[in-house]
Amino acid sequence: MGGGPPYKVTYANTTVATTGSVPVDPTSYAAGSTVKVLGNTGPLVWAGFTFIGWDSRDDGGLDGGGGGTFYSPGASFTIDSDVTLYGTWTSGP
Repeated sequence: MGGGPPYKVTYANTTVATTGSVPVDPTSYAAGSTVKVLGNTGPLVWAGFTFIGWDSRDDGGLDGGGGGTFYSPGASFTIDSDVTLYGTWTSGP
């Protein structure tokens, strides 16, 4: 994170067993702007797992329990720095 305005939201996926692409948010946000979290539009696919949203901390991809802030697709937050959101999954269909 860091940098100055305008701020960017980057979507990332660190789970190596997935196929597909992360969404891209082309918007440059001013500090204090509201960001609407994108869905799994790639879509990312991981056999045997279900995509559940995005986390502000990379926890290896499972269950969003890595200590970051979890965001469901369509949730919103106020941006005040560059943000990277990581794909989060749960086991099962």
